[in-house]
Amino acid sequence: TLNILGYADQESILGKTTADFYAFPEMRDNLLQKLLEEHILRSTEIMFQKPDGSTFWGEINIQEKTDCEGKLLCFEGTAKSLPGAEPSRTSPIGKTSKHNRSAS
Repeated sequence: TLNILGYADQESILGKTTADFYAFPEMRDNLLQKLLEEHILRSTEIMFQKPDGSTFWGEINIQEKTDCEGKLLCFEGTAKSLPGAEPSRTSPIGKTSKHNRSAS
């Protein structure tokens, strides 16, 4: 994930928050709200922003991790770039991806 986000190593990403990786701050806010309501995001497109300001479309999968009493501990997930992808929407707000690809 460091490489697709444009960071060379772990040290260069320290101190960053997830908001630093979104091209549109409202996208993160909307996705966080959806995640808190639904407890999972699957195949959701977002526009990432690299440290140099360039942007690219990616896909995220995130889910809540809870303890045995249901208390939220953290979120975990994956992110991948979608090279050459055209967004499945005109708004910069994450929605389910039309770019699902089977693993080869």
